[in-house]
Amino acid sequence: MQRIAKKRNEAWHYAYRLWIWFHVMDWRQLMFGDETAMDGRALRRRRGWGVIGHRVNVIELFHPLISVLALYTYTGFACWRHVEGAFNVGTFLEAMTSMLDDIMQPWPLPNSILILDNCGIHHAHETLLRE
Repeated sequence: MQRIAKKRNEAWHYAYRLWIWFHVMDWRQLMFGDETAMDGRALRRRRGWGVIGHRVNVIELFHPLISVLALYTYTGFACWRHVEGAFNVGTFLEAMTSMLDDIMQPWPLPNSILILDNCGIHHAHETLLRE
């Protein structure tokens, strides 16, 4: 069995690879940004040991959601920011601009091209991020 992404488009993928091939002079120019989140459910036990015929009780601790936005480069993680809860447009823009001010350089120097995934909050202030 093979899993294929629902929105996968081979023509767009090929065009993206061509753009990278023609515009990137050095791999050190590329920076990638992505966000992730975690709460206590990642460590949740769904099964337990107990006496046969008796219900097993598991005590769960609820932890707040922590979201992390990270920039990584050719050499590894460059910087990251975290918030309690999820990123929204405002917190994303604030965290991203503070990180980019620290490490982004003009093209064609290293760390001059930022690549993000297609998340909706990335498009909200796209013109501000381009500046």
